[in-house]
Amino acid sequence: MEIKAACVVGLGYVGLTLSAFLASKGIWVHGVDVDEDKVEVLRQGEMPLHEPGVKELLSEHRDKLHFSTIPKRLLPPQTRCSYAWVLPAGLTAA
Repeated sequence: MEIKAACVVGLGYVGLTLSAFLASKGIWVHGVDVDEDKVEVLRQGEMPLHEPGVKELLSEHRDKLHFSTIPKRLLPPQTRCSYAWVLPAGLTAA
């Protein structure tokens, strides 16, 4: 199974790191977050947080990354978004 594209919901430490990793493996990533300021910072090629090595990966693979917002008004009250992923055989985090 070849993964060509992925959507990551939530661009905090875990989601942003995951986005950078997937892009580094050649996967086109659409990252979404409710924080419009964070998304704008990412669109400008900057990092909204500090996580060693992630800024470099995001910069190097920027052509594989797209960031947008999910307006809070579209989510039902008390909504919590989570995600999980499965790495196909042969694709490792190393």
